[in-house]
Parts: sequence; structure tokens; C-alpha cells
Amino acid sequence: MTFASKGIDTMIKTSNPKEILKLIKMLSPRLYQVWNIFLITKSIMKTINIIVLVLSGLALFYACSMRLFIPEKGVFLQTYFENPDNSLGIHIDLVNEVRREGAVMFLGGIVAFLGALRSNFRQSAFVAVTVIFAGVILGRSLSFFIDGMPSTNLIRVAVAEGVLAVLNMYCLVNSKPT
Repeated sequence: MTFASKGIDTMIKTSNPKEILKLIKMLSPRLYQVWNIFLITKSIMKTINIIVLVLSGLALFYACSMRLFIPEKGVFLQTYFENPDNSLGIHIDLVNEVRREGAVMFLGGIVAFLGALRSNFRQSAFVAVTVIFAGVILGRSLSFFIDGMPSTNLIRVAVAEGVLAVLNMYCLVNSKPT
């Protein structure tokens, strides 16, 4: 029996991960290096996943803050009421629509934060947040083509939402179910 086959027999018999890593290092230093790179990459990807979910949660909470709690102070309603034809005051149906969107964003933020905190919920969080951001980007893109270009501020917001949509989609595709 060769040295390598003795090592493999020992590796098969043992269930201690540290012993297995010692044997891999002894049998093939190159494989051990690849394994370490894999572990580092896995650790980095976990950190990236958490950062993306936290940023997404913060963005969703920021987006919902005015819409849900004080919709009449939102920039979109202030612009709406600057038009003299719309000076009837705040219409209940309009405020209801704005708060509805704020509540969706608020719950999306909660889901994103739960995914950042709980690894067993992370993939579900990526699905939900990706759908939310993809829907927002779809709506903005349609508006750009149908209604024309908005202000520079809204273009910046759309770019940030697009980046978050892509990052969440990337993390979703590259995450493993736990």
C-alpha cells in the first residue's frame, strides 16, 4: 500500500475535518491551496451577500419613509401640487396609492434585513428584493420611454436602483440554498 493510498484510507475513515485538511495538505499542497482559496471566496461571497441585503434594506426604508408616513411631503406630490390645475388639496385616493407603495417598500426592507441577519432566509430575501427592484426599474424604464426623461435627481435614483437590482440578481444567482 502506497503512502497516498494510506492517506486516502485514513481520510475515508475519519470524520474530523481538521484531519482531512491535514491529509489534503500532506498529499497535495496545490489542492490545499485551491481549497483555501475556495474557503476565502465563500467567506467573501457571504460578506458581499450581507452587504448587498443591508444596502437594499436601507434603500427600501429610505424610499418608503416619506411615502408611508408623510406622503404629502414627498417630492413627487409637491411637484404635482405646483401645477395650478391640481390645487384641490390632497386627494384621499392619491394618498392611498402613495402609502400602498410605501408599505411595499417598507416590507421589502424588512425582508432584506431579515435575509442579512438569517442565513437560512437569505435566498428568499434575494428573490423578494430582486423582484421589487426589477419591478421598480421596469416601471422607471417604461416611464422614460413613454413619458420622457425626468429630472436629474430621478435619473440618479434610477441608476442606484438599477445597480441594486443587478447586485441582488447576481447574489441570487450565485447563492446556494441553505
